[in-house]
Amino acid sequence: MLLAGENFLSIDIHKFVRFLILHEEGKSTPLHDFVIVDVNDHSQYIKEHIISAQHFNRLLLSRNYFETPLLADARLKNRTLVIYGQSANTVTATLHQRGYAAVHLTGSIPLFTSFYPKGLTTKSGDSFDTKALEEALQKKVNSDRGGRLWRSTSASRLRSVNPKKPDTAKKSKAPWRF
Repeated sequence: MLLAGENFLSIDIHKFVRFLILHEEGKSTPLHDFVIVDVNDHSQYIKEHIISAQHFNRLLLSRNYFETPLLADARLKNRTLVIYGQSANTVTATLHQRGYAAVHLTGSIPLFTSFYPKGLTTKSGDSFDTKALEEALQKKVNSDRGGRLWRSTSASRLRSVNPKKPDTAKKSKAPWRF
């Protein structure tokens, strides 16, 4: 269990895709060197997972000896574990408490594929399609910006239609002033 004030990082799929694109282009990312870890059941992992993700059985954490070759390699090479799947927040907290650099990737495979249908999971190929990921990310960013722009424009339009006139404001004297 985490102590008060002790936190682990959590990122969403869009931020992770940005980091993934930068990593694939050979540029540095805030995660530096990372390993993608899937903690879903093995049958779900076989069905579909993020490309290059490695499976970790989350039930191993309840044992005295829980360190698999994946975790040992991550510890020795000082790599960050990007963990997603069922109970990923619990696994991330436990590994963080045990001294690993761990980040929780929020969401699930269905959510990931709803935003990034091509180039992210094993159903769409064996390697990351950075071009498809960039296009989907740009589409998401543009839709967010468009929504905010529309709201601010309509609010500005309403203000310009009903301008307040300062001289028509009711001037009243405060009761405690003479």
